[in-house]
Amino acid sequence: MPMQAKHLALALIVILVWGVNFAVIKVGIAGAPPLLLAGARFILAAFPAILFLKPPKVPLRLYLAFGLTMSVGQFAFLFTALYVGMPSGLASLVLQSQSFLTLALTVLWLKEGWHAHQLMGLVLAGTGLLLIGSTHGASMPLAGFLLTIAAAVMWVRISAIVDACFRLIVDGVSAPSWTRRGCAQAGG
Repeated sequence: MPMQAKHLALALIVILVWGVNFAVIKVGIAGAPPLLLAGARFILAAFPAILFLKPPKVPLRLYLAFGLTMSVGQFAFLFTALYVGMPSGLASLVLQSQSFLTLALTVLWLKEGWHAHQLMGLVLAGTGLLLIGSTHGASMPLAGFLLTIAAAVMWVRISAIVDACFRLIVDGVSAPSWTRRGCAQAGG
């Protein structure tokens, strides 16, 4: 069954926002330190949410783990990668390696096995990442590439934390917003 026009339009809007997001970050870090900009992003996102959303019943450790992994981990690494010269277009692509890393790290963290088609996908994705990483130089510093990979690893951890939250609550929308607030209140 073909995708409905409104669903296709929504998907294209998500793609547009995702792509423009990296360019906006690149412009933002030209005028502010990357960690300050990352912190401001979370404060600006959390403030309106805390006015309208009830906090879920989630242990403080999950609030802190989510907030610190996302803000200090993922976005600190990503914004710093862009600051040291990672091209924004490549950053958006390399950050998507989180799907590859999720599959790879489930073996280590969850002791899961792979199916043959997953292993082929891992080899293909890993080869692509190696090719991108091997092109470092003036247009893409190695530090920027590695920081973006670190951001992707943090995204994998965020997924595990969100999974733990979903097991405790039904309201998945309010958890990330209130987690940011909880992290900010705890000094994270």
